[in-house]
Amino acid sequence: MKYSHSKAMAVFHKIVKLVKNGILMIIHIYAKISYNWTLKNPNEKRNIRVKI
Repeated sequence: MKYSHSKAMAVFHKIVKLVKNGILMIIHIYAKISYNWTLKNPNEKRNIRVKI
């Protein structure tokens, strides 16, 4: 674990980490919903795309 030189930098890195985790969680939920949707509609062709 890296140690920051100031409290402001520590808070900044903590916020960045939370944002990254939130984005990854949203991508996981979106991919899961898309996958379930394609299972329910197998006749319709659809590509699952995830933008990062």
